[in-house]
Amino acid sequence: MADFTIEWDRDRVLVSSGSIAGGKGQFHLLESIAKPADSTDLLDLVGALREFSDSDAAAVQKSVDVILPRQFVTIHHIQLPNIPDAEVPELLALQAAMKLTVPVDSVLMDFTPIPVAADAVSRDVLLVTAPKSLVEQIRRCLADAGLSMKSVGVSCYAAPRFLQESGIVGRVGSQDGTQVLAVMRPDFTEIIFLAEGTVIFSHSGVGVSDAASVDRVLKSELSRARLAASDQLANLQFQSLVLVGLRELVDVASEEIGRRLGVTRIVRFDPAEDLLSGIPAAFSGGELLASAGTLGVTGSGGLPGIDLLAPRRAPEKRDFRRAKMLASLLGAVLIIAGGYFWRERKISALSGDKRLVDIENTEARERLRAGEQSLEWASKIGRWDDRDIQWLDLVCRLRELMPAADRMFVDNFSMAAVPRDGLGAVRFEAWAKTESDINEFSRVLREEGYGVKPFDIDRRPAAVSQEYQRRVIMEVVLPEPEDAESGVS
Repeated sequence: MADFTIEWDRDRVLVSSGSIAGGKGQFHLLESIAKPADSTDLLDLVGALREFSDSDAAAVQKSVDVILPRQFVTIHHIQLPNIPDAEVPELLALQAAMKLTVPVDSVLMDFTPIPVAADAVSRDVLLVTAPKSLVEQIRRCLADAGLSMKSVGVSCYAAPRFLQESGIVGRVGSQDGTQVLAVMRPDFTEIIFLAEGTVIFSHSGVGVSDAASVDRVLKSELSRARLAASDQLANLQFQSLVLVGLRELVDVASEEIGRRLGVTRIVRFDPAEDLLSGIPAAFSGGELLASAGTLGVTGSGGLPGIDLLAPRRAPEKRDFRRAKMLASLLGAVLIIAGGYFWRERKISALSGDKRLVDIENTEARERLRAGEQSLEWASKIGRWDDRDIQWLDLVCRLRELMPAADRMFVDNFSMAAVPRDGLGAVRFEAWAKTESDINEFSRVLREEGYGVKPFDIDRRPAAVSQEYQRRVIMEVVLPEPEDAESGVS
């Protein structure tokens, strides 16, 4: 489920988010944003949508489920042979090339199956197409606003999905006969035929603006829908008519509308009364029915939906020819490998003997090298123990490089010889008035050949004087004496 749902209409976009529980929907956000009808100038719309993107935060980009109204898509009823489900997408792509009046590569398409009888010799599907240019325009608009498009659905599939979850219409597989769903909105009226809980036909017509026009609009649009579906869905037996819209509109619809269709039951339903909450006064339940279908409907038996971004595809066919070829090659390799490995075993035995001799020679050389290194280190360390090098001379030389006492003084002075390479090391704690005094002293030491280990400077006043505000512990490696016999000059 995406973070937001956007119903992309001609003259507005409806942004919403919410949740569903127990068949009832709760909207947490509902906002209608005007946009120029059929215009490519969407700069103002991008600015309005940017408020939902959290573009200033370093968070994951917000995702959007887009719903297109029925007027933006084209739906074709296509009859196919009664082939397995895996073969439907490939055969349908060939049928689409003949059915569509525009190039196939100029549209995005997906399909839903229509229930088929057990003894049927053919199967029908609904092919839904939308202009690729429209979807790309929506994608660019959302991207400019800092949003990502997760899916693209159609209102005639989203609306009945919510009604199924709420128990108003039958779920997939139910034997309730053909149900007619009439969603009345101010901008358009949508007629949807459902059989076994699945969409089998959809029609969009003029909207219902007031109570006086309800009967006229419903009679006209239901007649058009029935006439358009007669060639494709013969022998339809309507069982119920579900009228969805404002209560004052659905209540004035006459019983004659049902008799025209031959239905046995009329259900009058206003979603805003008991199934949808959080609806501002400016909206009607019929307007929000499609958005409610994306609130998080779960459970088995859900209505097959449309996603033009991720359409149904044929499963990938596995090609075993390569495996057979590899098996034959493996047999040949095993025959060749038998002779090869016999030869390798002989060579390995001789190589093993040679390796043992090489290891023994290497160990002897390592012991000799280690002894020479130990003697060298002992000789260097002995210079300090035998006082060939005078510590006092080295300290005096180090003292000459230090800043004056009015800038820096030293405490806790310790000296030692490094056993590994025989060099001398000095560790001391110093206080300075500023960090620059310490850094300057470190630079002078490095220029004179001393090795200065990395250090940290603390803000800590000295006990002897509050003027010295910087403390550092330095470890300095003395340079190699130029003349070990005579000391350091």
